Amino acid sequence: MSPRAQWLVLGAILVLTAAGFGALYQLRLNRGDSFPAYSSRRADPLGTRALYDSLAELPALHVSRRFEPLSDVEATKPRTIILAGFEQADWIHFPKTEFRALDAAARNGGRVVIAMRAVHDLGEAEVKEKTTAKSAEEKPVVEKKSRTVKPKAPREFVDPGKLWGAALKTRWLMRDAQREPGVAKELPAQLRWGSDIYFLPAAGSPWRVVYRRGTEPVLLERPLGRGTLVLAGDAYIVSNEALQRDRAPALLAWIVGANPEIEFDEQHLGVTENRGVAALARSYGLGGAASVLAIFAALFVWSRMALFVPPAEESAEIALVYNQTAGLEALLRRAVPRAGLAEACIAEWRRTARPDDAARADAARAACPANVSPAVIYNAITTALRKR
Repeated sequence: MSPRAQWLVLGAILVLTAAGFGALYQLRLNRGDSFPAYSSRRADPLGTRALYDSLAELPALHVSRRFEPLSDVEATKPRTIILAGFEQADWIHFPKTEFRALDAAARNGGRVVIAMRAVHDLGEAEVKEKTTAKSAEEKPVVEKKSRTVKPKAPREFVDPGKLWGAALKTRWLMRDAQREPGVAKELPAQLRWGSDIYFLPAAGSPWRVVYRRGTEPVLLERPLGRGTLVLAGDAYIVSNEALQRDRAPALLAWIVGANPEIEFDEQHLGVTENRGVAALARSYGLGGAASVLAIFAALFVWSRMALFVPPAEESAEIALVYNQTAGLEALLRRAVPRAGLAEACIAEWRRTARPDDAARADAARAACPANVSPAVIYNAITTALRKR
């Protein structure tokens, strides 16, 4: 096999290998099991991608994912913000800036839906341990160097249960969730419920209980300014598994509300998006330009590695090429040193030269500086002989 064919086979193998790895990565990404539970990018039973894709198919709705911090939520437009899989420790240890942003979004006509990750009667000691660990992560870190590093300002935390008038509690609960009397009959009378989280509304608060598990409220709603707030003790109702096994479209429509814009928050699950050069190129439709550049780069490498024109055939015979003065040049190099070349030439020329030409040559030779090349001496004498 010729070297050119070997390089072509190697390139084909590399391309097929890269394509195979890309296909495997795409399969893993489509499955979504690399994302946390209740992420809208996760397609297995623990994700919420089925609800996201279903809503995105409706022409009247604009559905998107949110990767920015909750503190950056703008309260300028009414929309539904869904926070699925919210941790109990995060609820107890809620950053003040994020709470203010969500509260303002609801009061300006938005609908905030917080669905908690299911727990099974966590004891107070375990909840306290999780909260303590989370607060430890927020402590400023100081470099162990000779110079002093100014620590970051500590973050302030609030208890949303106190500010919104619904304390989060846990205890062992029996049976599935039952619809509260007086609630619209379009909602299912019974829901599969596996979490022991419930909410205790404050006395006189405007909370409306929608579902109870036993005697405790597990799904409730309240007006907040011009918007509404929904709390659910189990995020199972919006999961992919629920949409397959316990489909309740009326309940999902009630949870989403009437806002035409819906955001699935991913940041509270730890999913963030770093928009690098590749992401910006894809968003601006520069994939074709990148492909053309890659093709040109491959062609350039190929042209440097393989000749498009077949090389000339090499002769087995060795040809020695000499010109007419080659012998004289070789003789002079062996017999006359470089420093005496000019003197030898002048002496040979003087044999047939006229006396006046010899005198001009001697004058030109004497005018040349010492240690100059024979070519300089020759040019000086030639110039002197031309001047008559």
